[in-house]
Amino acid sequence: MDLQLIFLPESLDDNSIKGYHIGIQNTSSHDYIYTIKIDFKNKTLIEKRGKIESKNICQLDFMPFEELNNTPEFKCDFWKLNKDKTGKKISSFCKIKPKQFFVKKIFLESIQREVILYKLEVSKTILSEKGEDLTTYTKENITTQKVKPNFVYSTDKIDLLSRAEFVNEIDLHLENLTQKGAKLRNNEKLDLQLTAAENFIQKAIKLDASKVYLIHGIGKGKLKERIHDLLHRHPSVRSFKNEYHHKYGYGATEVIFRK
Repeated sequence: MDLQLIFLPESLDDNSIKGYHIGIQNTSSHDYIYTIKIDFKNKTLIEKRGKIESKNICQLDFMPFEELNNTPEFKCDFWKLNKDKTGKKISSFCKIKPKQFFVKKIFLESIQREVILYKLEVSKTILSEKGEDLTTYTKENITTQKVKPNFVYSTDKIDLLSRAEFVNEIDLHLENLTQKGAKLRNNEKLDLQLTAAENFIQKAIKLDASKVYLIHGIGKGKLKERIHDLLHRHPSVRSFKNEYHHKYGYGATEVIFRK
């Protein structure tokens, strides 16, 4: 079965691991419908359903590093999508053991990042021809309750590749935003910089970034002042600070987002 569970690490400033973005990779030539239950200590904490296309990756959720000690289990059901109908259910079970987890590190060419990868194997108990099709399964599980724990972040719509490539800083100096800066009036320059900052913040929130840096320089402080006004009003901003940083000096504001 050409389907894999992948775990993309997210690091903190001190290079320690904050946690892992969990995703499915489909290296086959078929599209699949999936239902995946994530269990910790024999309790189902979350259930994900969706479609993954051929030669693609989709993200399931985020798992904090400390949850590795709770022996997470993944109960996966897949249905191959054919032209006129879905195939029989294919099930797979994957149990994460901390001692084995880190030896499964590989470099994933499709996103150019190191990840932990588990190849999903078909469970022996479902190899018979009695597997359910998707219609039967849906009818029998229509009343399934979904319970979402506090530690799981809402990342259903995140594109894993975009998240992997995201750089958590933006340089708002005018020469980095436009080649026509010399022709703009002062208020137009400031509006352009603020728009770039706001668009960057929205992108960071969409990609579930925990924090970003807005590089505004020192200068007369007008841009920093307006950025701070923007951050004060933004509902997704938990806090921000403009303190000395070894990389930016006093020329950047660190922004922490709510979770």
